[in-house]
Amino acid sequence: MVVAAYVFSCLAIGILAVVYEFIRLIRWYNFRIHAQHEPCCAADVYNRSRRNSGVSQLPMDEPPPCDCSASITSSEPLNLEGRTPKPFMSLTSSLHIAQSALYFAQMFGSYCLMMIAMTYNVPMFASMIVGHIVAYFFFGPLMSVEEEERIGDCCS
Repeated sequence: MVVAAYVFSCLAIGILAVVYEFIRLIRWYNFRIHAQHEPCCAADVYNRSRRNSGVSQLPMDEPPPCDCSASITSSEPLNLEGRTPKPFMSLTSSLHIAQSALYFAQMFGSYCLMMIAMTYNVPMFASMIVGHIVAYFFFGPLMSVEEEERIGDCCS
């Protein structure tokens, strides 16, 4: 009976690792959908125009400032001087609330998995690693490394 409970615990830990990676994928997807509907996002406009032009973007390239009146395909410089952000209006948006809830679930999952790793129980640690590997195998091709770093937390 004890062995069955131990095996079940290892399976549950592997599933928790898969769920953690799935939450990261959902956060990335929500972020990407929101960025597509934004009227103005300097990095997205810059990356999209660079991607379509066939020019490779160097990591040190800084995106230009944003100007919502400029078209994505225009060659004129973008700027957003004089526009003030409205942070308090975004606090009550449904997207912000959903992203906050997903961020909480992601952080809670990552700390739970960290505590499991800190038990130094090799089968549990191995099942956690296998769960991450399986999840990355299925979810990894859906996002690039840059997008994954943007959504992930610093410790995973």
